[in-house]
Amino acid sequence: MIATVKDSSETLAHMFMDALASVQFQDVTRQQLEHTAESLQRLDGHLGVLGERLLQAENPDFHYTPLAEHLNEIYARYVMEQQRHTHDESLHKAGSASGGGSKIELF
Repeated sequence: MIATVKDSSETLAHMFMDALASVQFQDVTRQQLEHTAESLQRLDGHLGVLGERLLQAENPDFHYTPLAEHLNEIYARYVMEQQRHTHDESLHKAGSASGGGSKIELF
């Protein structure tokens, strides 16, 4: 009887851990998608401002935020080391990210 209870308890513990890992994965994926969408909206806005800059090329009072500043702000909002690593790789920069970390980060 005790062995049956122990086996059932272990099975339930494994099921719970699998469900928790699935929820964690879905949450991380959601956050990455939201961050990507926000970054694309920011860059889309920057392109609109650049288009306006072309129309106002003679206006010395026209100011805009440089692309590098947008990219730095996007980088600063990363919460996962993998995001920083991918960003650095895409810019061919040697990053501080370590490749041997866990695939699931708890935060």
